[in-house]
Amino acid sequence: MTSIKKLLTCVTAFAALGTGLASSTVASAEPQTEDSSISPIASFDFNTPAVDKAYAYDGAKASIKGTETLVSGAEGEGTAAQLGSAFWLDVTKNDGSPLLAGMDDVTFSFDSKTQQSFGAWALFAAPTNAQVEGNAPTYVGVLDHTDKIRVERYLSGRAGDAATIEAGVTTGTSWKHVDVVVSGKTSTVYVDRKFVARNTSGNTLSEILGDSGGVLQFGKGNWGSGEYYSGLLDNLKIYDAALSGTQLGITQPTSLSIQGTGVKDGALTVKEGSSAKLSATISPSGADPELTWESNNPAVASISASGLVTASMAGTATISARSQRDPSISTSIKVTVDAVDGDDAYGYIMVHFMEDSNGYAEKIYFDISRGDNAEQWDPLNAGEPVLANNLSTTGVRDPFIAYNPENATYYVLATDLRVFGGDNANWYAWVNDYSTKFHVWQTKDFISFSDMSTLETTADSSGTRSSTLTDTVTGDAISQIGMAWAPEATWVADFCDLNDDGVDNASCEGGAFVMYWSVEAQVGDAPRGKNVLWASTTDFSQDSFEFGGVLVPTTSYTTTIDTTIIQRERADGGLRTYRVTGSGNIYMQVTDRQDWWRAANNVDWRTTQQGIGSAYGSVEGAASFKVNGEDKWYLYVDNFPTPGYRPMVASDLDAEDAWQYLDSSDFVLRSGTKHGGIVPLTKSGYDAIRAADASPSQNADLNVKETVKVPRGASAEQLVSALPKTQQVSLNHDFGTADSEVSWDVSGVDTSRDGRYTVSGTVRSIGANLNHWSWTDSTGRSRSDTELLINSGANTANSWSLSGGFAAQATDRPLYSSTAITVSAEVVVSQDDGEGTDDGDNDGDDDGGNNGGNDGSGSEDPDATGESKQTEGDAAGNGKDTRSVISDKTLASTGAASGPPIRTAALLLLAAAVSLMLRHLVKHRRTSPPSSSEQQ
Repeated sequence: MTSIKKLLTCVTAFAALGTGLASSTVASAEPQTEDSSISPIASFDFNTPAVDKAYAYDGAKASIKGTETLVSGAEGEGTAAQLGSAFWLDVTKNDGSPLLAGMDDVTFSFDSKTQQSFGAWALFAAPTNAQVEGNAPTYVGVLDHTDKIRVERYLSGRAGDAATIEAGVTTGTSWKHVDVVVSGKTSTVYVDRKFVARNTSGNTLSEILGDSGGVLQFGKGNWGSGEYYSGLLDNLKIYDAALSGTQLGITQPTSLSIQGTGVKDGALTVKEGSSAKLSATISPSGADPELTWESNNPAVASISASGLVTASMAGTATISARSQRDPSISTSIKVTVDAVDGDDAYGYIMVHFMEDSNGYAEKIYFDISRGDNAEQWDPLNAGEPVLANNLSTTGVRDPFIAYNPENATYYVLATDLRVFGGDNANWYAWVNDYSTKFHVWQTKDFISFSDMSTLETTADSSGTRSSTLTDTVTGDAISQIGMAWAPEATWVADFCDLNDDGVDNASCEGGAFVMYWSVEAQVGDAPRGKNVLWASTTDFSQDSFEFGGVLVPTTSYTTTIDTTIIQRERADGGLRTYRVTGSGNIYMQVTDRQDWWRAANNVDWRTTQQGIGSAYGSVEGAASFKVNGEDKWYLYVDNFPTPGYRPMVASDLDAEDAWQYLDSSDFVLRSGTKHGGIVPLTKSGYDAIRAADASPSQNADLNVKETVKVPRGASAEQLVSALPKTQQVSLNHDFGTADSEVSWDVSGVDTSRDGRYTVSGTVRSIGANLNHWSWTDSTGRSRSDTELLINSGANTANSWSLSGGFAAQATDRPLYSSTAITVSAEVVVSQDDGEGTDDGDNDGDDDGGNNGGNDGSGSEDPDATGESKQTEGDAAGNGKDTRSVISDKTLASTGAASGPPIRTAALLLLAAAVSLMLRHLVKHRRTSPPSSSEQQ
C-alpha cells in the first residue's frame, strides 16, 4: 500500500509541474529496456490466455472481473487487454491475499493507450473494495487521460488536494510507456523513458492501505458504482523496490549548466545578508533533473536544496550543482559576497492590512523582506498588528508609505473604513456616504510612531469642509463626494516650480507630495462615477493640504480606483511616469510630462497594457516598487478576497506587455496580505527594524536581577538613571538577541521616605506601539476591541457601534498595546546613600505597594493594620501587587514615635518585633489554604 501511495505522490508531482510530455510512440510489444536482472513480483503481457479467469505470474495473479477482451497490441505485436466497464483486473498474490501488504517501496510499469479525457482509472488502490467515502476518501489512484495524467492520494480527507498531481501530456490516444516509482513519501513519474515529475509529500502506501495491504485494481476506481478506464493496457509489471532511472532505462544526463538572476559569465555577485535563486538545466531534455547543491564556504554563502543562495558575510565561495543520477555530471560558479554599508539601499518594508471576515484585522501590519530579497517576506511583530485606529469607523484599509526626503520622515496613510465587525452596512453605503478622512502616522524608523492624526480631504487648510470642490486645472466642479479610499502619494522635489496653479511660487519652496486617492463623485456635468483625485501636501497635515483636482477620470472599461505611480529617469534626464489603475481590469498608462498630475482628462497619457494580473482572477489595489540596484520592478496585485497579494515583475516598463507573472516557487508572503505599499530601506535601517522585532512570548518574565538602590529624596530622573538603560531580548525569526532600550515608569515610587518598590519598564520594540483599544459597555464592563465580533445575522453585535459609533472620542476608546515587552526591577529607597537593607523587614521602612503590570502605577489603600495594597489591574493591562508592608502608622500605634531615648529605643525594638509578627501573619493568611472553619 505504501508503494501505491508513493506512486500516487510521484504522479501527483508530475501533474503539479505541468511538464509537457514527449509525443514519441512506444509500441507495447517493443522489448523493454529496463535492467533485466531485476525481477518483478508481478508481470502480465496478456499474450498467454487466462486460466480460470486469471493471468498468473509466479506468486501473483490478475483476476479478470467481467469478460476478458484482448486485441492486437501496438504495431500488431502480441495482444493487449482492452479494459472498460465490462473488463478490469484485481491483482493479488496467488492465494488471494493483498500484493502490496507491508510495502512502502514499489515500482509500477505499463504501456497504455487511453481513449478517455476523464475518469480513466488506470490504477486504484484502497484499504478495501468498498465505495469511496466522499467526505473522507482514502485511496491512491492514477487517472490516465488523453491530455493529462492525474494522481490522487488521500488519507481520510482531501486536505486541500496537497498531494494531488496533474500534468498535461501530448500523447493523446497513442501508446505511451509509464513508470511510477514510489519510495517512502517520494514518488517519481517517467513517461516514454523521460523524467516527468517528483513529489516528496503525502502519506506512504502502508499508511493509506493499512496493515492488510488493501486492494489493487487496474481499470476501475471505486467512486460511486464504479469509474472505469477505457483503453488498452499492456506489459504490466510491478516491482517490490523503488527502481532507479538507470534500471528503468530512463534518459540519463550528459551535461549541466547553472542559471539565475545576476549570474553572468559563470559568476554571481550578491550583497551581504541577501539571497539569490539559482537553477540548473540538465541535458538532454527528459533526463532526471534532480540535483545536489553544495557550497565550499557556507560561512560566506550557503545554498539550499532548492538552489536558494544565502549570503552571510563578505568573501567568496564556490557553489556546485551535481546530478543525483550521475554524480560525474557537475558544474559550479563563483559567488562573491559584497559587504554592505549602513547607508546602502538594502531590503524593503511593506505596510498592509489583513483579510479576516471573522475577525478584526483591518489594522496596520508590517512585513519585512528576507534580506534584500523582494520575493520573500517575514511578518513583523509575530504577525500581530502594529497600529490601530480608535476613531470613527475604527478600521484602516489600503495603507501606504510615503517618504519626505527633506525631513527624513515616513508617513503611513490609510483609509478610514472597517468592513468586518463594523456596522454591517454594504459597499454601496460605505462608498457613497462614509468617511472622507484619511488616518496618518509618522515615523523615522518604523519602530516608534507618532499618535494618529486625521486629514480631511474635502476641507481647506483651515479645516473648513466643502460639499463642492473645484478642479484647479479644468475649473470643473466636483460634487456629491463620497468616501475617500486607497491613498497614495509621490514626492515631487520641484513641485513648487512645476505646479502652475496661478499661485505666486515665491511663497512655495522645495518639494511636496502629490497625493491621490479614489472617490465616488460627480465631475462637471458627467454622471457620478469613480475617479482618482489629487492634492498637494508636505506632511499630510491639514495646514499644508491643498486640493488639486482629478488625476484619473472615470472610464467605461474598468472601475477607476487604486492608482499607483512608478517613475524612472529617461536618458535625457527627465522623468517618465507610469500609473497603474483599476479593479477587475488593471491597466498601465505612461506620460513624459514633468507636471504629470496636471495632465487632465487623460491628456498626454497613453495606455500601454491592460488586463494586468487577470489570470489570477479578480484583482485590484496594485502596489509597485523598484528593486534595489537593478532595472527591475515588482507589481503586487490584490487577488480579492483571498489570497491577497500576487506578484508580477517587469524588467522593461516600456516593453509590450511589460508586466509578467512571477514564476517563482520560492515566493513567500502570508495569505490574506492585502492592498498596501512597499518602500526600500537602508542597511542600517533594516538592521534596526530587525533588532526591534521581538515578542512577549519569547521574552516572558524579564526582570533586573540586582536590586536598584537610591537615596531618600532622589528625583524621578535620578531614579530612572539608576535603572538599566537596556535589556537583552530574543528576536523573532531566529535573528538572535539585541540589547533594547527600556522606558521605565517610576510614578509609583515615593522617594520621600524609605521603602521597597517593584517598577515596570517597557522595552522599545515594534510591538510596543498601540495596536488595540478598549471600551466600556452598557454595564460598565471594560472590553477589548476584539470582543463581540458577530459580523452578520440576527444577533449582530460589534464593538464599533456599541462603543459609540462615529461620534466616539479617543478618550472613549483608549489605546493600548497587547504585544509590548515589559521588564520589572526592584527598587529600594533608603536614608543616606541608598545602602539600606534589601529585605525591609526590620528597618521600619514603608515598602509601598507597586504594580506588576504595564505602567507600575497604582494606589495605596492602607487598612486598619497599616497594610499598603496595590489596586486591581485595569482594562489597559495593569497588574496588581498585594505586597504587605508596615507603615509609619503601625509604628505610631505602638507609641514608638515619642518618649525618652531609652524608652523610645525599647519601643522601637518592640515595634520591630510586632512588625515581623504582623508580616508573618499576613503572609500566612495569604499563602496558606483556609481551615475547615474558615471555609465554613
